[in-house]
Amino acid sequence: MDITDALKPAGNVVCLKLAGRETSGDYPLSGLLNSSVWLEPERALRPAISLAGEWQAVRGGWSKVETVMLPGQAKGHHFVKEVDIPAEWRGQSVFLRLSNVPGTHAPACGMENSVVLINGQPLTAFWYMHRAYGYRDELNLTPYLKWGAKNRVELWPRFAERQPGKDYELALAGIEIGCEARN
Repeated sequence: MDITDALKPAGNVVCLKLAGRETSGDYPLSGLLNSSVWLEPERALRPAISLAGEWQAVRGGWSKVETVMLPGQAKGHHFVKEVDIPAEWRGQSVFLRLSNVPGTHAPACGMENSVVLINGQPLTAFWYMHRAYGYRDELNLTPYLKWGAKNRVELWPRFAERQPGKDYELALAGIEIGCEARN
């Protein structure tokens, strides 16, 4: 169905219903395929701060920390970066955008079963099949930020599968923090 003529310049809400088969004994998760998908335009982040560059990879057992470059591919128990959030951003909605490496599975950065922490607060868990499947993920950081100060961003891949002393792969095509652009 072509809905192009029905779309307004802004404020459209579009929902697709995906119909799967009924749950059955041969495939007990098949009932999860009955769902809705909400589409929305990508948020413009202006101004934005790229988090590309050096990150600290805490290695298995927490006894070793090494510098890795993200975006890209890296291995570690979890990954940490400090970022200054301008005081001028207070009163605006601030988002973290994680971009998938093309050809990898969503959620972004292969972070299914993973957690993002801001200043020690768990922001969200990327549970397999419970997050949007797309090229990017955007997470609202606003309630967790310290304005005009350093903020700690932590990426914990495969959080639900944590094993002492084990390192996990992380792949990112991009990572940035920014304010939702006002119209």
